[in-house]
Amino acid sequence: MARNVVFVVLDSVRKDYFDEFAPRLADAADVSFEHCRAASNWSPSSHGAIVTGELPHVSGLHSHDPTYDDIPLEDTFLDAFADHYRFAVSSNLFVARPYGFDEYFDDFTNVSRHSVFAEGEEIDSFLHDVDAEGVRRYVEFVKQALAHDETVKSIANGLMLKTNDYLEGVPIPRLWDYGARTQLSHATDLAAAGREPFFGFLNLMETHNPHANNVFYGADDVSDAWWSDKHRTVPFNNLLLDDPDGYDDHVQHYRDVYAASIEYVDRLLVPFVEELQRVSDHETTVVVTADHGENLCYPDDDGMLGHIGNVTESLLHVPLLVFNAPESVREPDDTYFSQLDLGTLLAGLAEDELPVEYRDRVPVEVVGGAPPDHVENYDYWDRMIRAVYDGDRKYVWDSFGDRTVYGIDRDRPCRQTEVDEPWDDTVEELFEVELHEFKGRFSDAQEKDWGDDVPEERLKRLGYL
Repeated sequence: MARNVVFVVLDSVRKDYFDEFAPRLADAADVSFEHCRAASNWSPSSHGAIVTGELPHVSGLHSHDPTYDDIPLEDTFLDAFADHYRFAVSSNLFVARPYGFDEYFDDFTNVSRHSVFAEGEEIDSFLHDVDAEGVRRYVEFVKQALAHDETVKSIANGLMLKTNDYLEGVPIPRLWDYGARTQLSHATDLAAAGREPFFGFLNLMETHNPHANNVFYGADDVSDAWWSDKHRTVPFNNLLLDDPDGYDDHVQHYRDVYAASIEYVDRLLVPFVEELQRVSDHETTVVVTADHGENLCYPDDDGMLGHIGNVTESLLHVPLLVFNAPESVREPDDTYFSQLDLGTLLAGLAEDELPVEYRDRVPVEVVGGAPPDHVENYDYWDRMIRAVYDGDRKYVWDSFGDRTVYGIDRDRPCRQTEVDEPWDDTVEELFEVELHEFKGRFSDAQEKDWGDDVPEERLKRLGYL
């Protein structure tokens, strides 16, 4: 009997915070890969690397062109589940309809982080489809809600969005979470529909900024009036360059609510995994990871906040857990697992196996990171960066010509220390195209094919603009 597989991607979860604030998941897992490394530092390129098994310069999925339109199913690990019922529930803009990711699935649900009901009018799709502002936008939304099969739920989603917008800066917690509860409930319903075997994909943005206390969780020492989007990601990092110690309260609040969001997802996911076993006739394996981590302004994070501008351990060292595994695999303590090989592991589950490939050298690549608008220090935030893990060393170089060697402490997640050692030229041989040659193909920083379908309002809500 074919195995069901559910793949859950937590967005922006670093390994050290996961280990501390997600103990339930760690206790329930059959297999934990302690040295899993993401292939890039943010959603377009990291998801692309997982889906295709290729670095961004090979797959073509990166900040200059994050679309899946030209990548057939056969070139992804999802081809292994061609005979499965495939469903996806995503809150992430970059693995959703605007970039063609929905075409890989029989059922695709894009759940806005502000939606209470997955079945209602989807807010992000509305913002994408309707070119209207002010009162006209509200009128158009009401029209679409009235035409929707779930009119009441559609209107409720719209009201929740606007209510939480108005509550920003007011000492009242948000009235809902950032999507996790809605997504997990809807995914459970899809899994229970009787179409087996199934493959499910979920991207949970609960742990991605913006952060704020809400009715389901929060940090005790953080005011309900605080929200992280008081400072957008790129502008805030520019402020930190000039005054690294001038925003300590904001940074500490960010850390505290970020930790609370991980603890909340931990509480939700364990019963979700158990419920999947209960509602399905086939054996169901669940794989949980993060597409990348998060900088939290620690010294090892280069003093940065968010997930652009570098390839620290906080961005690359991520959790990877397997629940109800077909066979137990113990990861060697001194061996890296790259998310470039995660697709092979997932595909193997379709054959009731858990194939694991370890690498002596693990490559990482960031083609760029800044959003397609004019920001201060644009070239710096959008520079190309590469890294290679080799034993307890990490070699990092970028399109500015900087080269740095770091020491990696295997016993302390998300830590790195710059070391004064000679550069190893052979690490650059892991890439098919030289760094400057590839980045040079996008010499005009504004020539990013993010597509006409990208809702700017959604990018703002994700903290990028």
